[in-house]
Amino acid sequence: MAALETRTSDAVAWVPPPSVLTPPGWAPRYRTMEFGESLRRQCAFFGAVSGLAITCTAVRQWLPWPVASQLMLVAEELLTRAFIAFEGSPGGTIQVSFGTTPTALELTVEHSRPPTRASDSQLGRSARLIWRAVDRLGGRFESLTMIGGVRMIITVPWP
Repeated sequence: MAALETRTSDAVAWVPPPSVLTPPGWAPRYRTMEFGESLRRQCAFFGAVSGLAITCTAVRQWLPWPVASQLMLVAEELLTRAFIAFEGSPGGTIQVSFGTTPTALELTVEHSRPPTRASDSQLGRSARLIWRAVDRLGGRFESLTMIGGVRMIITVPWP
């Protein structure tokens, strides 16, 4: 999303995109992002591209830019893993949720296809990327295989 410019006489003021704000009195390095809305937009994009039914439930939560960007990277990787699990197979669903507790942020991506060896072998780099990002956030990554699908859960301590 491109930044907007507001012209006031000869001065040009930079206005951040609507989903990225700098709280009053904070240095620019503390920009925040409304993660829930960004995640819903990303899910809608993946749904349009893949043609799969994606359900996304996300609470509104402003997060510091470094946390939000790492979580979004993880969300995109988890959505990609779910997308690959459906490759060549029609039907199925993907469910994405993001919520908060008093002590943690939780991102869950669940899909209705059991993993295959082919999809697992394609995801080696993806798994390393997820583990590194989650580790940077001091969080935990769980991937649970269930009957008829996989549930991947990221839990990050917060605040």
